[in-house]
Formats: sequence, structure tokens, C-alpha cells
Amino acid sequence: MTFADYCEWLFKIGTGWLGWPPAIVLSSTMRELRLAYEGKVSMLKAIHGGGEKSGPVLTSARDVAGVRALMKGLGARRAEL
Repeated sequence: MTFADYCEWLFKIGTGWLGWPPAIVLSSTMRELRLAYEGKVSMLKAIHGGGEKSGPVLTSARDVAGVRALMKGLGARRAEL
């Protein structure tokens, strides 16, 4: 990534992800923007989870064991497949 690309990415983060007005983004240091971005990502992970896969992962609709495990995890008493 070039320096110009990095500056453009920071501007997108500041205005898009953080919702800051362009004047605030442009008056912020790169470190401030990066730290604010990292804080936003941490907040979203705390709210929505860190992206780690939990529970069964289906490889296809024909994955009978995976479908049973998924249904059981959702509280189904019996999954007929």
C-alpha cells in the first residue's frame, strides 16, 4: 500500500466507519484515526462477537451430521433427515 493509498484509506475510515465530518478527519493525526478505528473494531467485536466460528459449520445442505448439530443448537428436539 502506498502512502497515498494509506491516507485515502484513513479518510474512508474516518468519514465512513467513524462517521466524522471531513473537516475533523483532516484535522486529526494518522495515529488518532488509527486508534479510533481500532476502538470501533473492538467495540463491534464486543457487541457482535469476534468473528470466531462457534458451533457447527455446515459444509453443504447434505451434511446430515452438521444439520443435526445445528438444529440441536437452535433448540430443536428432533431433526429428521
